[in-house]
Amino acid sequence: MKGEGNIAEAIGQIYRIAVNKYLKTAPMFAFNTTLFKKVIKTNYFYSKSSIYISLFIILLRV
Repeated sequence: MKGEGNIAEAIGQIYRIAVNKYLKTAPMFAFNTTLFKKVIKTNYFYSKSSIYISLFIILLRV
């Protein structure tokens, strides 16, 4: 998406001025990824067979 017109130009100028003023002198930093842990998807719901077994046990008690 690309803006056109006077407002888009003004926003572009403000952005360029802000980058030159605040980000040119900012030191680049490295991310610390040593504490990152990959999330493993787990099945939070019971499988169909375990549901059927549970229902069967409940029905036997009645």
